Amino acid sequence: LGRFCIARRSIRITARGVDASTGRDDNPWARIAYAPLAVTAAYEDPDGEQSVQLSWTDRGKTVSKVVARDVAKRGRELVKVLGSAGLPVIDGDARAVERYLAEFEAANPKAIPHEKLARNLGWQPDSTFVTSPDSGIKLEVRYDEQRVPSQAFGAAGTFEDWRMAVALLEPYTVPRIVIAASLAAPLLRPLGIQSFTVDVSSRSTKGKTTALQCGCSVWANPSENAAAISNWRGTAFAIEKRLNMVRGLPTFLDETMAVSDEGIIDYVLYQLPMN
Repeated sequence: LGRFCIARRSIRITARGVDASTGRDDNPWARIAYAPLAVTAAYEDPDGEQSVQLSWTDRGKTVSKVVARDVAKRGRELVKVLGSAGLPVIDGDARAVERYLAEFEAANPKAIPHEKLARNLGWQPDSTFVTSPDSGIKLEVRYDEQRVPSQAFGAAGTFEDWRMAVALLEPYTVPRIVIAASLAAPLLRPLGIQSFTVDVSSRSTKGKTTALQCGCSVWANPSENAAAISNWRGTAFAIEKRLNMVRGLPTFLDETMAVSDEGIIDYVLYQLPMN
């Protein structure tokens, strides 16, 4: 916290937490946060919605979480949202903490970095392209269900190793088509072309999932544990959330046999991809 100003003289920050002045001689300070707590970044998404990053210490480690600005302005809501993440604040001190955070931010307009925030992978409204959460632009997905699969996107290994691996697929037409479709996904927007679907269909144990993993390897970790590949099990809304996670990157759905309602397949294949 050395680069920040303390919001006002009636607040002090120590290694033990944040204290507020009580104005009493017998007990001049009251604890309102049980660890150092500060606003360490401010973000704005393409829609103009603002968020802040709150940071605190927990057993010697720094914890940072991004919340909507309207949540940070409501102490009880803030405790509700971040309490399970270890926010060092109790509900009884929520009002004092919301005022402290507002004053802290007002006192540090130059010290707190203001950055762009992406809500999805792929194309952004300003025509930048976000390939992964580690691409340099802060990613904060809109839905909790998107958080784990979005983390699967990113670079690993070397391009030459990947080229050597996929070169073994040259005799196999289907995985080559899936890889080509995966590479083509970012081109749809600049070329003004509508979305498309590649359907790989055959009897069981013929390599459909493997072909899907080949295409996934272009952008993300294709292993079963990485969650980049989803399946048809669930609702149409759940699949919409998965599609909403990307703009110009492919979405991978496996095992149509797992679908609970065949109407979902029709809905996804023929209605959702139309822009």
